[in-house]
Amino acid sequence: MVAAFVDKFIWMGVIFVAAIVGAALPGVMKQGQVSELLFEVLTAMAGGVCLAVSVCDMIVDASSQLAQAFGDQRAVVAGMLSWIGFLLMLTLEHIAEFIRHRRQNLPPCRPVPFHFDAHASKHLHTGDSEAPNDRSGGGGDSPLSSHKANKHLHESLLGHTHTHQHPHPHPHEHPAAAAGCCHGEDGGAMAKMEVPGAIGNLVGSDVEDTQWHALREKDIAWFPALVLFVAISVHSFIEGMGLGSATVSVASVGIAIIAHKSLAGFALGTSLVASGLPIRQFLASVLTFSLMTPLGAALGLTILYVNQGTATGATACGVLSALAAGTFFYVALYEIIPKCLREGVQGLACLYKIVAVWIGAAVMTAVAFQS
Repeated sequence: MVAAFVDKFIWMGVIFVAAIVGAALPGVMKQGQVSELLFEVLTAMAGGVCLAVSVCDMIVDASSQLAQAFGDQRAVVAGMLSWIGFLLMLTLEHIAEFIRHRRQNLPPCRPVPFHFDAHASKHLHTGDSEAPNDRSGGGGDSPLSSHKANKHLHESLLGHTHTHQHPHPHPHEHPAAAAGCCHGEDGGAMAKMEVPGAIGNLVGSDVEDTQWHALREKDIAWFPALVLFVAISVHSFIEGMGLGSATVSVASVGIAIIAHKSLAGFALGTSLVASGLPIRQFLASVLTFSLMTPLGAALGLTILYVNQGTATGATACGVLSALAAGTFFYVALYEIIPKCLREGVQGLACLYKIVAVWIGAAVMTAVAFQS
């Protein structure tokens, strides 16, 4: 009994290391000198792994764990829970997308900085034009002079290079990204101003909309990766329970878990890297995922040696496995594989990625046969 206990702890350590290596590899590759095509091909292979894990591993495990509670209907219940997990993921993703679009339709919530040109302001308020003939009779502002004044102000706000025809002719260059000041007519520095309201919206729409929308897009880019992290961590915990409670063939179970954890960890690491997660959160996620199987094995050992295993616990594990299968299926078909294929839709690059999907699915299926 003591020898079996020690063997399981050794396998727990090996599995922990394999999970860290598999999950951290995409981050190391992204930071290194690995070509973008190679990384995308390996990402496509990770999509095939997720696809095969959901169909050949998780649903099968869930069906066997639900046997005591549902008998002959266990396969139907496992399939039902899988599509519930799939549609739940789909629903949450579209809710997040709806919220993002609602946020994008709002005006900017902060004033937009720009550089003030006193000469342009003078034109706007007085109606001065570049040529005397632009004035209409009676000293009033003509449509032509107002148009030129507005155009002058617009160009100064957006940082275009232009030349004024006034008593001190010289070219002005107003860089849009200048740090903090611009020059007025007296050549002195003028403070950077912040303009709310209509002018702020005008400048924001021309200058900052793309960046602003990109930041909002990034707000929920981590959502599929987060769901995948939770699902694969729960599945790893349940796998660890199987290792801890196993009474025979501990080595075969350990080898199967190592192969599965390294491949699934690579898929998770790829998804986390693609989401743009900061390095600290990435490392914390990898460490948490790697600890799930040893923690599950420790709980399995407790259940085995304390003899407190119940049918309720097995049913709960089956429900979680089936729901996780649906989330894996969604991540593979909606997130990883389509995005990889969109990156290179022509030539050999697309063919390489499709072959990688096949290889990933085939390797994971072979691992499932062995386990």
